[in-house]
Amino acid sequence: MSSIAANENLFDFVVAGQKGSDALRVMKVDGLELLSGIYNFEIELAVESDTLLASDFLQKTATLTLKDPSYPRLVNGVIISFEQKDTGRRFTRYGITLAPKAWTLTKRTNTKIFQHQTVPDIIKSVLLAANLSTDDFTFQLMRNYQPRTYLVQYDENDLHFISRLMEEEGIHFHFQHTSDRHRMVMADSQSALTTIPGGDLLYQDISGMVNDADSVHKLRKQAQTQFGKVSMRDYNFKKPSLNLEVSQNVDGDDYFEQYQYPGNYQLPEEGDEYAKLRMEAKQTNKVMLKGASNSRRLLPGHRVNIIEHAHFEGEYLITQVKHEGTNPQALDEGAPSQGGHYINYFDCIPADKNYRPAQKHKKVLIESTQSAVVTGPAGEEIYTDKHGRIKVQFHWDRDGQKNEKTTRWLRVNTGIAGGQWGQVAIPRIGQEVVIEYLDGNPDNPMVTGCVYHANNKVPYELPAHKSRSTFKTESSPGGGGFNELRFEDKKGQEQIYIHAQKDMDIKVKNDHREHINGHRHLVVGKDSLIVIEGDAHWQKDKNERIEIGQNRHIESQSSTYTKFGQAYLEKCRSEHHAKASRKIVMDARVELTAKVGGNFIKLDPSGVTIVGSTISFGSGSASRAKNVAALPLNVIQGQEEVIAKAAKTGTPLVSDCASNGECVDCAV
Repeated sequence: MSSIAANENLFDFVVAGQKGSDALRVMKVDGLELLSGIYNFEIELAVESDTLLASDFLQKTATLTLKDPSYPRLVNGVIISFEQKDTGRRFTRYGITLAPKAWTLTKRTNTKIFQHQTVPDIIKSVLLAANLSTDDFTFQLMRNYQPRTYLVQYDENDLHFISRLMEEEGIHFHFQHTSDRHRMVMADSQSALTTIPGGDLLYQDISGMVNDADSVHKLRKQAQTQFGKVSMRDYNFKKPSLNLEVSQNVDGDDYFEQYQYPGNYQLPEEGDEYAKLRMEAKQTNKVMLKGASNSRRLLPGHRVNIIEHAHFEGEYLITQVKHEGTNPQALDEGAPSQGGHYINYFDCIPADKNYRPAQKHKKVLIESTQSAVVTGPAGEEIYTDKHGRIKVQFHWDRDGQKNEKTTRWLRVNTGIAGGQWGQVAIPRIGQEVVIEYLDGNPDNPMVTGCVYHANNKVPYELPAHKSRSTFKTESSPGGGGFNELRFEDKKGQEQIYIHAQKDMDIKVKNDHREHINGHRHLVVGKDSLIVIEGDAHWQKDKNERIEIGQNRHIESQSSTYTKFGQAYLEKCRSEHHAKASRKIVMDARVELTAKVGGNFIKLDPSGVTIVGSTISFGSGSASRAKNVAALPLNVIQGQEEVIAKAAKTGTPLVSDCASNGECVDCAV
């Protein structure tokens, strides 16, 4: 390339809508450009006016030109700072900072939830929300990106957030410039990194340089020890036995190892991919060239082929360029005698290495406890999945609609959790719950408890019932009922209270014991059914009273034995029936009496006494008695054996009667 004349301006600066370069004279330039970083140019201007206003410059688009006859370098951006400095005889100096539109993301801090979106989609939405248009950025991606189920930007500025995501996914970015705009290019492969314009760049020692020949005049190689192995591990509660440990190393070097937990992945294949990206990032700057040049063509995110160096010839990827330049001739007659100059200092790495940005932007961890409100679909009171998880509305979430889409499913901490055993109490929609974060990760919240508030008040008035502890639920849906287990610990009024809104089932697989020192009351509003498959024993030290409003039925499949220490009394208002398929035996050691009115039969050790006005004997049913013998008492006396025989055999009494045919009073 041909050189620039000594008295010619090295730089031009134009602000969109403002006066041209002849009005805004560049005196000094200090700039820094980075691969996977935003650029920043500090520009000092000399202007024949001391009345410029910051409002005419801030957030205005501007273009700085690093002049070169063959390949002028353009730096387009927005003005982010404006400073008025000293005023001389003719010129007033102003300081201006030029940066990309993406710089505005540093002034936008947010806390926001993203769900079921890929990282490129999330980055795009953040850029668009910051008023960047689709012409201001582009993606050149080769990898397939899976949607992130749940991802939180927590108290991060937008640039920090998207930089963190790109570093996690191995995406780098650089900028392309034209005279009126610049574009942010995000890529994940080397194919997006093009070669600088103008072809090879000559190395020429500074002692042998001719004028301003476009060349590299200093170059040194730097090698440093880096991690040779990256290991990661994570945990998937849906597959708790799944081994999620992964690792990647370089040439078998595993002494210098970086171990990361959690790795923020849920499947081994995901972990393998992330471990590979981390390993490539660690190796990116293992070998680096640092040089100095006067070539305006050097630009981060581009490749350069350096030639005619004894040791370092080859193709390299430019990762950083620092620009320094002065332009005293901008002051015309007030310029010092020495001319202007331009130089840059650059870093580059071998172009055959996969460049991955280092993880400089760390995730913000939440070490504190938060609260949130349980949410779910309209019309539901309890919303959960098969793992007992719930969804919540965070107080800081401005986008949430307090429905089933507000967050991911959150696991709920319980007192104990085992294999189909433990404690389950699903927080219900509208309850306020306490949130903690596993490993402080905003992407992994967990419910650790519930708290009352002004709308959800305590079950019993406090502090009036401060000695009362309870576990009380509410019927769902609709409320109006409850189940409760309550403990009253007030001295002298201690109580355990159980309330079942509908049914109560108790199952004991072995023994069940109750010991009551005082009274026991059992009130059953409807039926009571007791089934005892073994023996039943009741022991009462004092009295027992059973009162039955209607009928009582006792059925024994075998024998029934009743034993009383003293008297046994039964009283029926109507009838008393005793029936046996074979026989009835009544045994009394002293006396047995059957009595109706003034008539009775008495059996005692001395004999049988029958007292009645008329005594009848016959066969057949009680309703159709045949061969009835109705004998006066004086006839029966002395005939007891005959009567007993007749009763036993069922034969008519008359055939054996000793007074047969002689008793005129005999009905037979």
